[in-house]
Amino acid sequence: PNKPETITSDTERMRPITDTYEPGSTFKLVSVAGAIQDGTVTRNTMFDLPPTLTLYDRTLHESHDRGSVAWTTQEILQNSSNIGTVKIAQKMGPTKVQDWIEKFGFGAKTGIDYPGEVGGIVLPRQEWSGTSILNIPIGQGVAVTLAQIAEAYGAIANGGRMVPPHLIQRVGNKVPTHPRGQQILSPAAAEQVNIMLQKVVSDDGTGAEAKIPGYTVGGKTGTANKIDPSTGKYIESYVASFVGYAPATHPGIVVAVMVDEPTNGSYYGGQVAAPAFEQIGEFALQHLHIAP
Repeated sequence: PNKPETITSDTERMRPITDTYEPGSTFKLVSVAGAIQDGTVTRNTMFDLPPTLTLYDRTLHESHDRGSVAWTTQEILQNSSNIGTVKIAQKMGPTKVQDWIEKFGFGAKTGIDYPGEVGGIVLPRQEWSGTSILNIPIGQGVAVTLAQIAEAYGAIANGGRMVPPHLIQRVGNKVPTHPRGQQILSPAAAEQVNIMLQKVVSDDGTGAEAKIPGYTVGGKTGTANKIDPSTGKYIESYVASFVGYAPATHPGIVVAVMVDEPTNGSYYGGQVAAPAFEQIGEFALQHLHIAP
């Protein structure tokens, strides 16, 4: 900032609102929370999950090979099951899934008080193909900003209310009036999802490394292949992410972490982004004097 001549447009922009990426498994929140709210599933609804799932000419795999299992909705989210999430989405139907994508604010700007925001890319329902139900619910074929993901998880932290993010506390002595946000989930449904997201951040979940000593944490890991813009095909480059909130019992912060093409030997969100969440979250909680 003291040497403006050294600043490039690449470093000047605010990436959480200007850059989009495929969210991968953090997007699974949309279908799971929507299905809970609509009464399509409960935390304990059981699903028989095969090792792979084929629809038309496409076969869906898990991130790690496994045999056939019977998992609850809770276990599907806890283990970040692609097939389980798609089974939930199929139970909802494509139109309901699309409705919940829009309710969670994807495809539209958050309205944050900073220039340059983009709304991401979400296919209209009429443009879904026969196999879109295999990829959209698991965060493929959509493009989002990190601010949108943070806002979505903030809805769980806020008891089901989507609160638009903002940066400016006041201008001089004038305090801006910010919209209160829309209640998209009942407090009861939001609490059920909160319980599930806390299980993700447990020794048995994919987000164990996001645990903050002394605090309860809820959140979700994400790992997504990147697309080669010249070919439109997935390549062996990844985006690792983790988004969560703490304390989960009375949230005071939401933190979203995205690592573009990690190079430390792993590319999974639970191993790359979750530890960063833990460090950032612990500092923020202490700095803001938020009790456990």
